Amino acid sequence: MEEIYLDHAATSFPKPACVAQAVYRYMTESGCSINRGCYQKAYALEEIVYETRERLCALFDGCDPRNVIFTGNVTQSLNLLLKGFLKPGDHVLVSSMEHNAVMRPLVQLEKHGVSFTRIPCSETGDLIFDELVSCVCENTKPLS
Repeated sequence: MEEIYLDHAATSFPKPACVAQAVYRYMTESGCSINRGCYQKAYALEEIVYETRERLCALFDGCDPRNVIFTGNVTQSLNLLLKGFLKPGDHVLVSSMEHNAVMRPLVQLEKHGVSFTRIPCSETGDLIFDELVSCVCENTKPLS
């Protein structure tokens, strides 16, 4: 019987062959840390990482590739964003169907003075935009 992988919220599987090949190439041909070495392999790796930042910046219409950072996973990225930008007194809006990786840090931040409002959704999962205006507060902060 063919295996069907359903845990894509945790990670994508199987990975494309080119991903495994790139990781293997790095581990067997380079293995250096970027921004630490002053030798050709380190410089070459820095170029690859910066080019990746440039491509991602263009893809997401960013203003500066130096603002593109890499984290170990999306949960870590969400924690960095939420816990790094929200301060006591801030308010944010989330959908009523928000993923646990968003809600856990928001509930933690709520204990430190950050508030949030859940935007209601219909039974089919669509945001009820007519309710959006009533969810916005004077201290609502955009996370963009």
